[in-house]
Amino acid sequence: MKLFKRHFVLQFFGAGAFFLSFSALFAQSDPSGERRVTGTYAITNTTIFTSPGSVTRGHLILRDGLIERIGKNVSIPKDAIELQGDSLFVYPGFIDAGGDAGVRKPETPDKPKDSDPSNPPPAVAGIRPETSVLDDFDPQSEEIEEWRKQGFTISQLLPKGDGMLPGKTAVVLFGNKTSSNILNPSAGMVAKFQRSSGTYPGTILGIMAKWRDLYQNAEVAATYKSVFDKNKGVYPPGHDAVLAAFFPVINNQTPVIFQTGDDLEMLRALSLQKEKGFRLILTQVDEGTSYIPRIRESKAEIALSLSLPKETASERKLEEATEEAQEKLERVKDAYEKALQLPSVYEASGIPFAFGTQSTKPEDFLKNLRLMVENGLSEEAALAALTINPARMLDLE
Repeated sequence: MKLFKRHFVLQFFGAGAFFLSFSALFAQSDPSGERRVTGTYAITNTTIFTSPGSVTRGHLILRDGLIERIGKNVSIPKDAIELQGDSLFVYPGFIDAGGDAGVRKPETPDKPKDSDPSNPPPAVAGIRPETSVLDDFDPQSEEIEEWRKQGFTISQLLPKGDGMLPGKTAVVLFGNKTSSNILNPSAGMVAKFQRSSGTYPGTILGIMAKWRDLYQNAEVAATYKSVFDKNKGVYPPGHDAVLAAFFPVINNQTPVIFQTGDDLEMLRALSLQKEKGFRLILTQVDEGTSYIPRIRESKAEIALSLSLPKETASERKLEEATEEAQEKLERVKDAYEKALQLPSVYEASGIPFAFGTQSTKPEDFLKNLRLMVENGLSEEAALAALTINPARMLDLE
C-alpha cells in the first residue's frame, strides 16, 4: 500500500467527525467541506486502521458526527446514507504536536524610556509565560482549512512571540470557520533560547541564568502559597503573574515545551530538565541523534519537525562545481540525507515521537512524509507519530 494514498481521515475523538480525501479533497456529507457531519452514514467494505499496525476490513457507522460501530458483521441502519469504501482506507484524524495554524505574531511591547537594560520589564525581555496563544488565534484563518484538508483534526498551538518565554500553548479541535473547540486552554509553557535585543538576557548564558532564577523564585513562591493556603494566619503572598505561570510546571501538571534549533540547544534544554526535574517536550526537533541516551534517561518527549531542507546538491551541480564548491554541496547533500533518515533513527532507538507542523507548508506534508518513509521510517511508526503518540503527549487518550 502506498502511504496514505486515497483514503478517508476520520475524527476518532468525541466530537465533529468528518471525512477528507487526500486525492479529491471532498466531504461526502457536504461538498463544501465546511459543515459538521450530521445524520447517519455507513462506510461499507472498507479498510480501517483502528491503530498503527491494527487493520480490519468491514463497515463503519457514524451517527450525528460520532463513530457508533466498527466491524465486519455490523448491520447497516435503515436511515444511513451508504458510502462505498471498497477502494478506500480509513485512518484516525491526525494530531499536530506543535503547529501555529491561525496564530498571529503578537505586537512587540515598547520599551519604556527609563527602562534599565539590565533589568527590563518581563514583557520587554520576552518573558510572558502567563499569556495564552489563544489571545492571538484566529479560528477563521484559511491556514486551518488547509491543514484540515491534509487530515489534521487536532493541533497544539504554539505562540509566535519572541523571547525566551513567549507564552502558553493550547490544544484545539479544528472546527469550521466560525468555531474551533478548545480541548485544553493551557497545555504547556513554551521556552526558547532566543536572546533579547538590547536588554537582559541578551546572551545564551543570560537566558540559562534567568531561567534558573525564575524557576527557583517560582518554587519559593509556590511553597509560600501552599503554606498560606493551609494557614490563614500567614501574611498573604503577593501575586506575580510570571512566577505563577511556573506553578503547573513545578507541580508536574503541564510540561515545558522547548523549541530547539540545533543539537546544542537540545543539550541545554536537557541539562535544565535534569537540574529541575520538570516534564520536558522537545519540539521542532530536526537533529539530536547523538543525544538519544540523554533523551531516554530524561524521559523527554519528542516532536520531530515535518520540514525538510531543500535538496540543492544535485549530481550535475557536484560535477560542474569547483573543488571548494563540491565540498560545500557534499555537506548540503549529507545534511539533507540525515534529515530524511532522522525519523527512522528515532524509530530504531525505540523512542516514541510525534510530528509537529510548525515551519511546514500544508502542501509539503505528504511529500515530506513519503520521503521519510522511503528513507527507512515504517508506515506504522509514521501513523503512530500522527495519532497515538501525540495523543499521549497531549493527554488526549
